[in-house]
Amino acid sequence: MSSGQLVLRVSLDGVDDYEVTTRLVDHNVWDLTRARHKWPTPADAPMTWIGFLAWTASRRTGQIDPSMPWEAFLAATESVENVGGDDQDGATADPTNPGAGPG
Repeated sequence: MSSGQLVLRVSLDGVDDYEVTTRLVDHNVWDLTRARHKWPTPADAPMTWIGFLAWTASRRTGQIDPSMPWEAFLAATESVENVGGDDQDGATADPTNPGAGPG
C-alpha cells in the first residue's frame, strides 16, 4: 500500500463539503487499526479504507471534532472522493475495475 498523500473531498451531514489531505500518520493509524480489528485490505474494502483515512485526516486537521468516533463519522458521511494525490495501490473511492487496456 502506498503511504503517499491523498486529497479527499468529504461530504458530511450538516457540514459544507471540504477537502482534506492525508499524511503518513493517517495511513499508519489505518495500518494499526486494520491489524488490531482484522479488517480486510484496502483492495478488498476500498470504501472502508478511504473513509477511515478521511476520518483520521479530518480529526487531525480539525475539520471535525477530534472526539468524533469512527462509527459516528461513518454514519454521517454521504461520500468520500479521492480528488488527487498518490494512489498507487489502486484502492480508490470508486472500486470499479476499468478492465484491460489496449495492447
